[in-house]
Amino acid sequence: MAITYKLFLDQRRLKETGIYPLKVRITFNRKHKEVPLNITLHTKDWNEETQKVKASHPNSKLITVKINQTLNEIQEKALRFETTEKVYSVEDLAGTGSNDKNITFKSFADQEIESLIKAGRVGNAITYRTATNKLITFTGRNGLRFEQIDYKLLDSFTNSMLADGMTMNAIASYMREIRAIYNKALKAEVVELKYYPFTKYKIKTTKTISRALTIEEMKKIIQLEIEPNTTMWNSRNYFLLSFCLIGTNFTDLFKLTPASLQNNRLIFSRSKTKKIYSIYMQPKALEILNHYFKPDSDLDYLLPILCKGDSPLTVKKKALQAIKTTNEYLFRIAEACKIKQNITTYYARYSHANICKGLGYSKDIIAEALGHSYGNSVTSIYLDDYDLEIIDAANAKVIAAVFDK
Repeated sequence: MAITYKLFLDQRRLKETGIYPLKVRITFNRKHKEVPLNITLHTKDWNEETQKVKASHPNSKLITVKINQTLNEIQEKALRFETTEKVYSVEDLAGTGSNDKNITFKSFADQEIESLIKAGRVGNAITYRTATNKLITFTGRNGLRFEQIDYKLLDSFTNSMLADGMTMNAIASYMREIRAIYNKALKAEVVELKYYPFTKYKIKTTKTISRALTIEEMKKIIQLEIEPNTTMWNSRNYFLLSFCLIGTNFTDLFKLTPASLQNNRLIFSRSKTKKIYSIYMQPKALEILNHYFKPDSDLDYLLPILCKGDSPLTVKKKALQAIKTTNEYLFRIAEACKIKQNITTYYARYSHANICKGLGYSKDIIAEALGHSYGNSVTSIYLDDYDLEIIDAANAKVIAAVFDK
């Protein structure tokens, strides 16, 4: 069945101005669907017989181009459906059916974000949301389509963020999320591969500046006099506890439960990678933890950040806020210790690895200690006892190097 079109001014609602919206009526399989063209015209500027804008209109050529583009897009849709042998309807051609290829970047991203939240992957959902909002704010278009995201737009977006003072690596994190959403849209057949912008646009990064503290700097932080039970005191405790646990990620640190403690070891699955960690609780780590958790208590978490019944989204928000607060006070601690680096929670992990290396341990041992080479499956969760003993011994030496006077 052939597809036919009719362009007309919709005059069903009489207007004193004589200006009406221009629409196209699509007919396919004896069914009709009207599509607004977002164009309004005065009756005197429209030739109903030829279905064309009269030359007397100052923008007649531009309007004609837009009309032709719309009709061509409809024809392209029909051709795509036919070449892929998909059954389609007039609603699909009009962009209102289930095969609609005109879904916007934001609406598709919103669907993905909702799915991630339902799956408990709140961290991914937040990064998707942040990147999406950043791009939409830059373009000023909620209706931004995937086809409109080209090399030129991404390059301008990058330059805009650079002008705002963002680092290349921070920009890269946004662009990776946008690329991930675009890749999912390709798999969902929302957009065609020919529009894919990341073939030309390459995400650039720069070498990360070292985020490691020396043994002397760690000692300054440990020895700094801070009033107990204050936010600054707690922030230092969380930082040092992470350090003593081989740089355990702060979100994972806050999610630790009494069940994580088994035979004087801390066993948990990292939220981001799902890898299993088994870390011996060195005396200094236990000393810090005992400020917050007692074995005979009925607390649901080892640290006082989360509460029983918190939803995955609430857990993520609370953890992010606690990390933000900790970073603010780590900055103050660095100032008080006259340390020039802007210390953040990440420094616990990098500092542990750097000090471990300085004590003569191999990169392989450090990598295993950081969880880079084990825990890929449930059946191979643990290292051999001998390997664990080496890591435990290395961790003990690192802790002694910074805590011993």
